[in-house]
Formats: sequence, C-alpha cells, structure tokens
Amino acid sequence: MPKRKPTSRTKTVTSDRTRAFSWFPGHMVKAQRRLAQELKGVDAVLEVRDARLPLTSANPELGSLLGERARMILFNKAGLADPDASEGWRRYFDEHDLPHLFIDAGSGDGLRALFPELKRATTPLVERFQRRGIRPPLPRLMVVGFPNVGKTTLINRLVGKRRLATAPHPGVTRAVTWVTLKGRYELMDSPGVMLPRLDDEQDILQLGWIGTLPDHLVGEERLASGLLQRLAQTAPKGLHDRYGISDDALNDPHELLHQIGRRRGILQDGEEVDIRQVAVAVLQDFRAGRLGRVTLEHAPR
Repeated sequence: MPKRKPTSRTKTVTSDRTRAFSWFPGHMVKAQRRLAQELKGVDAVLEVRDARLPLTSANPELGSLLGERARMILFNKAGLADPDASEGWRRYFDEHDLPHLFIDAGSGDGLRALFPELKRATTPLVERFQRRGIRPPLPRLMVVGFPNVGKTTLINRLVGKRRLATAPHPGVTRAVTWVTLKGRYELMDSPGVMLPRLDDEQDILQLGWIGTLPDHLVGEERLASGLLQRLAQTAPKGLHDRYGISDDALNDPHELLHQIGRRRGILQDGEEVDIRQVAVAVLQDFRAGRLGRVTLEHAPR
C-alpha cells in the first residue's frame, strides 16, 4: 500500500483548542456586551438550543443575565435528533421545572404549543401591571442562542416571512426593530448571539459538529474524523446506509474518510482522495440528517 501523505490528522486537540480560543475572546466579549444591553428592553427570552446537544449548546451564563425575565428553552432541529433520546431530555427538563419545547423552526413542527406556553410564562408580568391599574403593554420577546442553532430561522417562521438572512456565524450588527406577533407580543427582529465557553476539548468537537464553531478553527478533517469515530460507536447504521463502507473501516476514522472518498469519487489529480473535501461532505451529511437521527449527549439518570 502506498504511503499516505501527512495530513491535518496529526494536529493535536490542544492545537485545535488554541486556535478556537484565539478567535473567540474578542467576539465573545462583544456578543456578551451587546446581549446584556439588548436584554434591558426585554420581558421574556426564547433560548434556542440544538436538540442534538441539549446541554452543551447552552451558555450557563445566560441565567445570570436574565435575572427575573421569563425563559422558554426551544430545542431546535428536533427532527435530526434521536426521538428516544429527546424523550429522555423531556423528562429531565420536566423534572427540573424548566419550560421547554422540542421544535423544528424550518418546518414549524412543535411551534403550535409555543404561544400557550408564552402566555403562561408572561402572565406574572401582565398581572403586575393589572394590580397597579395599568393597562399591560405587549410583552417583549427576544430570541437568543449560539451560532447556527436556528435563531434567525425561528424569527422568520414566527414573523411569517423571510425578514432576516440566515447565517451560521455572529458579527453582523443590525438596528433593533420590533415586530408584533398575533397582536399579543412584540418580537425583536434581531437575534441575540451568545458564544460558548471553550473549556473542554470534547465540547469543542461537539460544537464544531453542529456548526456552532467555524469549521476552519478546529479543522475539517479533525472534526470529521472525530465525528466518524463517535458515529461508528453509537450509530453505525447511518454510516452503512449512506456510504456503504466496510465493517473493518469502522475502527479507523481516517480509513473511513478514504473509503468514503473513493466510493464518492472525491479525488484530486485523478487518484488521491481529497481528504478535506471528503471531510466537508461528511460534516454536511451529518448536519442535514443524512447519517440518521443522532443525539450527541444523553440526559443524566
């Protein structure tokens, strides 16, 4: 067998973490400051997380920023998650009295229950005004969450038309405007962006898999190799169905990338597998649900 050229697989997780950390601090501070400022004019928050990563796709600092504001957690992209695992998470959050819904903002699945839940969450606010003999203003809502969890898609779905361009990364400053929802709420039409704390190498990989971190920060091959290794252990059927790979390759994510590349004809110079392009294709397949319905973390028992 011909010797393969060295690839980015030789880079360590430590170097991946260093690159991620070098990019995030400035962006994180700016996003945090902007969010804290915008929250001053908000009564309730719709916190969007990825249903495949229910805990890691949350920023633990959000609670301290919210104060007494109402909070509804929306686990988006539920159609990509393992339904049995999602049921376990439903029980977990019910037990912890955290209002939540599993939804798909793209199709609208699960959103029918949102307004009744919002009414319950904002009733204390309305009653405070009524006790003072003041006509309650419309409660103001804001959508917050990590990049690429579906914040803008949710806003567009709730508003009923495409108001905002979707993008998987923060950084675009917009003037804040308010949109009335069903005559009962006002929604800020600019999502609040939160960035994760990168304290753990596994978190970096998992957030990379769902697209919260830009691929180039960790490296496409590193992300795809780690993902294939995880799926080979937890959800091999999706790999077999999508790529038709051999059982032998399941033990070696690098070999998996080569088999996928050869089967798909993703080659460079007519012979060598283009590993980076294969990695990109694998990540796209996972994010689109073409490797099966997968949940990356499970509820504590």
